[in-house]
Amino acid sequence: MRGGSARPPASVATPTTSACATPPWRWPGRRACPWLYADQPYAAWAGWPHWVTGRPPRPHLVPEARWEPDLASLDVPRAALVVRPIALDEAEMAAKLAALRRYGTQFAALDAGPLGRLRNPEILGFEVHWDVELGRG
Repeated sequence: MRGGSARPPASVATPTTSACATPPWRWPGRRACPWLYADQPYAAWAGWPHWVTGRPPRPHLVPEARWEPDLASLDVPRAALVVRPIALDEAEMAAKLAALRRYGTQFAALDAGPLGRLRNPEILGFEVHWDVELGRG
Protein backbone atom coordinates (compact mmCIF):
# COMPACT_ATOMS: atom_id res chain seq x y z
CA MET A 1 0.00 0.00 0.00
CA ARG A 2 2.89 2.37 0.66
CA GLY A 3 3.46 4.87 -2.09
CA GLY A 4 -0.13 4.76 -3.27
CA SER A 5 0.11 1.48 -5.16
CA ALA A 6 -1.44 -1.76 -4.05
CA ARG A 7 0.41 -5.01 -4.69
CA PRO A 8 -2.26 -7.49 -5.78
CA PRO A 9 -2.21 -11.19 -4.90
CA ALA A 10 -1.68 -13.53 -7.83
CA SER A 11 -0.42 -16.91 -8.95
CA VAL A 12 2.27 -17.66 -6.38
CA ALA A 13 0.50 -17.93 -3.05
CA THR A 14 0.62 -19.89 0.16
CA PRO A 15 -1.55 -19.46 3.23
CA THR A 16 0.56 -16.53 4.42
CA THR A 17 2.55 -15.08 1.53
CA SER A 18 1.69 -13.91 -1.98
CA ALA A 19 3.53 -12.59 -4.98
CA CYS A 20 2.43 -10.55 -7.98
CA ALA A 21 2.31 -11.88 -11.52
CA THR A 22 4.32 -9.33 -13.55
CA PRO A 23 7.03 -8.75 -14.64
CA PRO A 24 7.66 -12.49 -14.94
CA TRP A 25 10.57 -14.59 -13.90
CA ARG A 26 10.31 -18.31 -13.42
CA TRP A 27 9.59 -20.48 -10.42
CA PRO A 28 8.68 -24.08 -11.33
CA GLY A 29 5.42 -23.88 -13.26
CA ARG A 30 4.57 -20.39 -12.02
CA ARG A 31 5.20 -16.70 -12.70
CA ALA A 32 6.04 -14.13 -10.07
CA CYS A 33 7.56 -10.72 -9.40
CA PRO A 34 10.83 -10.38 -7.52
CA TRP A 35 9.03 -9.58 -4.26
CA LEU A 36 6.56 -11.15 -1.88
CA TYR A 37 4.24 -9.72 0.74
CA ALA A 38 2.62 -11.05 3.86
CA ASP A 39 -1.02 -11.64 2.95
CA GLN A 40 -3.78 -10.27 5.17
CA PRO A 41 -5.44 -11.44 7.34
CA TYR A 42 -3.65 -14.79 7.19
CA ALA A 43 -0.13 -13.64 7.95
CA ALA A 44 -1.15 -11.63 11.00
CA TRP A 45 -3.54 -14.18 12.50
CA ALA A 46 -1.81 -13.73 15.86
CA GLY A 47 -0.55 -10.19 15.30
CA TRP A 48 2.68 -9.03 13.73
CA PRO A 49 6.11 -10.11 14.97
CA HIS A 50 7.84 -7.73 17.37
CA TRP A 51 10.48 -6.94 14.76
CA VAL A 52 7.71 -5.55 12.54
CA THR A 53 5.93 -3.43 15.15
CA GLY A 54 8.96 -2.37 17.19
CA ARG A 55 7.13 -3.40 20.37
CA PRO A 56 8.53 -5.83 22.95
CA PRO A 57 8.15 -9.53 22.09
CA ARG A 58 5.17 -11.30 23.59
CA PRO A 59 6.17 -14.41 25.54
CA HIS A 60 5.07 -17.67 23.92
CA LEU A 61 3.78 -15.91 20.78
CA VAL A 62 5.84 -16.09 17.59
CA PRO A 63 3.49 -15.08 14.75
CA GLU A 64 6.14 -15.46 12.06
CA ALA A 65 6.68 -19.15 12.85
CA ARG A 66 3.77 -19.92 10.55
CA TRP A 67 5.50 -18.12 7.67
CA GLU A 68 8.67 -20.19 7.63
CA PRO A 69 7.30 -23.36 5.95
CA ASP A 70 5.77 -21.20 3.22
CA LEU A 71 8.98 -19.27 2.63
CA ALA A 72 11.06 -22.46 2.74
CA SER A 73 8.82 -24.08 0.11
CA LEU A 74 9.67 -21.45 -2.51
CA ASP A 75 12.12 -22.36 -5.24
CA VAL A 76 14.32 -19.46 -4.17
CA PRO A 77 17.20 -19.68 -1.69
CA ARG A 78 16.09 -18.38 1.72
CA ALA A 79 19.12 -16.07 1.73
CA ALA A 80 17.67 -14.34 -1.37
CA LEU A 81 14.61 -13.15 0.61
CA VAL A 82 15.29 -9.76 2.18
CA VAL A 83 12.56 -8.80 4.65
CA ARG A 84 11.18 -5.23 4.64
CA PRO A 85 8.86 -4.42 7.56
CA ILE A 86 6.86 -1.24 6.93
CA ALA A 87 5.00 0.98 9.41
CA LEU A 88 2.13 2.90 7.80
CA ASP A 89 1.19 6.43 8.75
CA GLU A 90 -2.41 7.53 9.45
CA ALA A 91 -3.15 8.48 5.83
CA GLU A 92 -1.75 5.19 4.54
CA MET A 93 -3.80 3.24 7.08
CA ALA A 94 -6.96 5.10 6.05
CA ALA A 95 -6.29 4.37 2.36
CA LYS A 96 -5.56 0.72 3.12
CA LEU A 97 -8.77 0.34 5.15
CA ALA A 98 -10.78 1.98 2.36
CA ALA A 99 -9.30 -0.49 -0.12
CA LEU A 100 -10.02 -3.44 2.19
CA ARG A 101 -13.64 -2.35 2.60
CA ARG A 102 -14.07 -2.66 -1.17
CA TYR A 103 -14.15 -6.41 -0.59
CA GLY A 104 -17.82 -5.82 0.17
CA THR A 105 -18.99 -9.41 0.46
CA GLN A 106 -15.84 -10.63 2.20
CA PHE A 107 -14.73 -7.79 4.46
CA ALA A 108 -16.78 -8.84 7.50
CA ALA A 109 -15.32 -12.35 7.49
CA LEU A 110 -11.76 -11.19 6.79
CA ASP A 111 -12.15 -8.65 9.59
CA ALA A 112 -13.20 -11.50 11.94
CA GLY A 113 -16.62 -9.98 12.52
CA PRO A 114 -16.89 -8.13 15.81
CA LEU A 115 -13.18 -8.66 16.57
CA GLY A 116 -12.21 -6.07 13.94
CA ARG A 117 -8.93 -7.79 13.11
CA LEU A 118 -8.23 -5.76 9.97
CA ARG A 119 -9.39 -2.49 11.53
CA ASN A 120 -7.10 -2.95 14.53
CA PRO A 121 -4.19 -0.46 14.24
CA GLU A 122 -1.83 -3.20 15.50
CA ILE A 123 -2.67 -5.13 12.30
CA LEU A 124 -3.67 -2.40 9.85
CA GLY A 125 -0.65 -0.22 10.60
CA PHE A 126 2.00 -2.60 9.30
CA GLU A 127 3.01 -4.53 6.22
CA VAL A 128 5.81 -6.97 5.50
CA HIS A 129 7.44 -7.39 2.10
CA TRP A 130 10.35 -9.51 0.98
CA ASP A 131 12.55 -8.42 -1.88
CA VAL A 132 13.85 -11.38 -3.86
CA GLU A 133 17.52 -10.74 -4.59
CA LEU A 134 18.62 -13.77 -6.55
CA GLY A 135 22.29 -12.79 -6.46
CA ARG A 136 22.25 -13.17 -2.65
CA GLY A 137 21.37 -16.85 -2.51
